[in-house]
This record gives sequence, C-alpha cells and structure tokens, in this order.
Amino acid sequence: EHDKKTHSEALYWRGEAYYAKGQYATAASNFRSAVALGGENAGKATYGLGYTYFQRSQTDAAEKEFLRFLKMAKRDEKELYADACNRIADCNFFASDYHTAETYYTKAVEAASSNSDYSLYHKAIAQGLRKDYKAKIATLGSLIGKYPASDHIQQGYYEKGRAHIEIEENDKAIA
Repeated sequence: EHDKKTHSEALYWRGEAYYAKGQYATAASNFRSAVALGGENAGKATYGLGYTYFQRSQTDAAEKEFLRFLKMAKRDEKELYADACNRIADCNFFASDYHTAETYYTKAVEAASSNSDYSLYHKAIAQGLRKDYKAKIATLGSLIGKYPASDHIQQGYYEKGRAHIEIEENDKAIA
C-alpha cells in the first residue's frame, strides 16, 4: 500500500514537472497513471490532466477532466475548484455554448476565488453574446463595484457602454 501511494505521488509530481516544461503529452501520461493509482493527489492529477488537454486546445477532453475534478475536489481546494469552473466555462465559450459558459462562470464567482473578476467579466461577455444585454450590464456593474482595481475594469466599462447602446440607452452609454 505504501509503495502504491508513493508511486502515485511520484507520478503526479513528475506530471507537474513535465507540464512546467511544456511537455503536455508526457505530463498527461503521468497524470493519467497517477489518477489510475489513486492516492492523495488523484484529484489534482485529474485537474492537471484537464490542463494538458486545455493547453493543446482539446477542449472536449479538457472539459471532461475538469468536470471529473469538480466531483473529486476537497473543501480546501476552493481556488482549484473555481479555476476548474472557469476552464469548463472557457471550453464551452470556445464551443459557442454561451449559456453553459455563463453557468460555470457563475459557479466560479460563487466559489469566491481570487479570480472572480475574470469570471464576472467573461460571464458578462457570454451574456452579451446571448443578447441578454440587461444581464450583461448588471454583471459588469458587479465587476466594476467589487473589483475596481481589476485588470478587466477598463474593458468592463467599454463593454457596459456597448451593452447600453444595444438597448438604446445612449445617455447611459455616454456616461
């Protein structure tokens, strides 16, 4: 049992090292082996596997692994949970499934991670692409109100103005 646990841990960390070197296929192989053996870092290995697919633009496979990670995530993995939700949302965004993207960006915001501004901004963009401009305006209002120092703030103001124009609220757009 101890050897199995040690082997799983070694595979996970080797996968991390290969990922850091940009060798995503080799990293994926190590992560898959670590997941198969189970152990303490099986969830993180699943998360890492999702990223290996994401980095290679294999969004269907990435989404599957990130969804699997959500089922395995531990309570103290709030940041990883929120990030996995963002990546699932991104995968759906790239596939033009804006409704599902919005759902997962919302889950990321609800996890209250350090990247909630990213989640709010991209949720608003998805709402705009669904032509739900009032929701987009409200979401961008939340972004602007909660995260005034965000890297997305200038684009948030711009997008909020565009949304007001779409619903012919030109005075609000000017402001």
